[in-house]
Parts: sequence; C-alpha cells; structure tokens
Amino acid sequence: MSRIAIVILADTETHGDLGRVVNALLTVKEAKEAQDEVRLIFDGAGAKWIGLLADPEHRSHALYAGIEDQITGVCQYCAKAFGATESVRAAGVPLLDEYQQHPSLSGPGPRRLSGPDLLGSLGLTVNWLLVITPPWAYQAWQAALEPVTMHNSL
Repeated sequence: MSRIAIVILADTETHGDLGRVVNALLTVKEAKEAQDEVRLIFDGAGAKWIGLLADPEHRSHALYAGIEDQITGVCQYCAKAFGATESVRAAGVPLLDEYQQHPSLSGPGPRRLSGPDLLGSLGLTVNWLLVITPPWAYQAWQAALEPVTMHNSL
C-alpha cells in the first residue's frame, strides 16, 4: 500500500488550472480504488475549488463526490484570503489551521498519514507527494522540499 499526499495550489482561472485539478482528483480516485492511503489538501488559491466542485452543476462534480471522503481539508488562512471560507464550510470540508492557520505537513493534524518519515524535516509520512501547482510556483516548492525528489507533472 502506498501513502500519497496531494496538495492542490492551482487557481480556478484557466482551463489549465481545471486540468490540474481534474488530474489530481483522478489520481486520488485511482489511489482510493487501489486501497492506497491518500490525502488531499487544498491550499493557496486552490481553496476556491471546493465551492466550485461541490456544486452539482459543475462538470467535475461527480468525480469530486466520489473522492470527497479522501479530502483532508482546506487551508483556513487561504480560504479566508481567497473568500472561500463559507463555501468550504457549506461543503462540510474541514478547515486546517495546525500551523499558523495553515495545514501542517509535520504536525498531528486530522487524518495525518502514519508510517516512516519519508520527507525529512517536514515529517509528512508519505511515499509520494504530488503538488498540483502552476509552473511559476513549482520552483518554490522544489526548493522548500530539498532533498526530496520532485517531479514536475505539468
């Protein structure tokens, strides 16, 4: 069984952003079907996706509904900053605030993955970390996670 964490930072503005989110949701669906341990976190501008995907009229709602139980939560700070707090609450998705109002990748947050520490100082215990982000933000994440090997999935 693999342990997978996916962090969605992609905004809601472009067709490319939708593609990134759909790919993330499909990865969660595949992991769930394989009975892998998977966690999905919406952070940054990605906090806006919950309100859109929870809408039954959204074309990706069925995919979202099928993996809802795998969502760890949404960054509380970012939900507020991007005006998404109410839609996140309405969807029943937890707001994460373990580290200065942001999700903690190392602390004992809700549904934290267990097992050996595979991301060094971050303490996030996963086999795979996928960061769904626009290209301009990839370098910042790559630098933050050294010496972890990251693959740009764009």
